[in-house]
Amino acid sequence: MPKKISTQQTSSKTAPAEKLDDHIESQIPVKEVVTMQVEKQSKSVIDSEQEDHDEHEEQEEQQVNIIDSIVLELTDTINTAFELVKRSQQELKKLQREIQIERKKNEKEKGKKGNKEKKKRNGSTGLDKKVKVVTQDFRQFIEKNYSVLNDFDGNQIITELNYSDVDGSLLITRKIAHKFVNAYVKHNKLQYEDNKRRIKMDKTLQKLFPDNAEKKEKGVIVREEDFKFTSVMKAISSHLASVD
Repeated sequence: MPKKISTQQTSSKTAPAEKLDDHIESQIPVKEVVTMQVEKQSKSVIDSEQEDHDEHEEQEEQQVNIIDSIVLELTDTINTAFELVKRSQQELKKLQREIQIERKKNEKEKGKKGNKEKKKRNGSTGLDKKVKVVTQDFRQFIEKNYSVLNDFDGNQIITELNYSDVDGSLLITRKIAHKFVNAYVKHNKLQYEDNKRRIKMDKTLQKLFPDNAEKKEKGVIVREEDFKFTSVMKAISSHLASVD
């Protein structure tokens, strides 16, 4: 009979080989684990760095947005400030013009007041002396309008008509006659709009002062109307007697 080999002997013979295989097999998972752990740690590091990078970029973007917002607010503020300055300059110019107008008006009023407060000259001058009205047209002009014409202060220029005891001629001073014509012009609104110094002659004035009126020959204008407030004193001379 063949010699049997005992199980114990077989086991003792194969034990070293199995132990080697077990050792090898046990070593493989450890390497894989180590590799996995290294890869995991590397990935974790990479992910952490990526997160830091993303967070940094997000912070930078937020800072840029904040800066842009501040710049926009400053731009709006500056534009508003410029607009306010522009409006203020316009209001200042308007105020300066109003002040200049008011100043000229006050100076004018002061000048008029000063003239009124001047001492009257002793005795009568040629302008203050009563003289005869020598034309019927001018006499009728005064008699017809004296009750409605007022001076600059609203006072009636002629409150009572005076006549000569000798021949019944109407008596008036050159100053009053001059003022009377001016008042008639203003009462009837006979000033040109584009030039307040020029007088628009109506039929009454044309009849009284023909030398200043428009003149036509055969329907053609041969002389333009030329009557101003500065022309009145000379124009009334033909209607009044000379001063003795």
